[in-house]
Amino acid sequence: MNIVFAMEYIPQRLQELGFDKDYLLRYRHIFISMREPTQLNTEQSIFFFIGPEFAQLTIQSPKGIFDLNDYSINEQQHEHTGKIEITNNTGQNLFIVFLEVIPKNSIKK
Repeated sequence: MNIVFAMEYIPQRLQELGFDKDYLLRYRHIFISMREPTQLNTEQSIFFFIGPEFAQLTIQSPKGIFDLNDYSINEQQHEHTGKIEITNNTGQNLFIVFLEVIPKNSIKK
């Protein structure tokens, strides 16, 4: 997912999830140590993985998995929420980018 697509997709996706257009958007540039899992607790927000896409990078959450080496996955998930675990097996430290969306209110019906 690239940032231009994400910026166009996010308003539509939030509406599908029952949120209005009142939300905070944060650019998250996160350091991921090699071979050491990193955990993010994102109960109140939605994280959209922007990149970079490395073959030895695994992102797992209740929404699904992003892992280019796992051929048993039918779809690489870029949208994550809840407890996110990121594993970096590249052999080098990485910085990865997410857009974090924090909805302020739900749609009143």
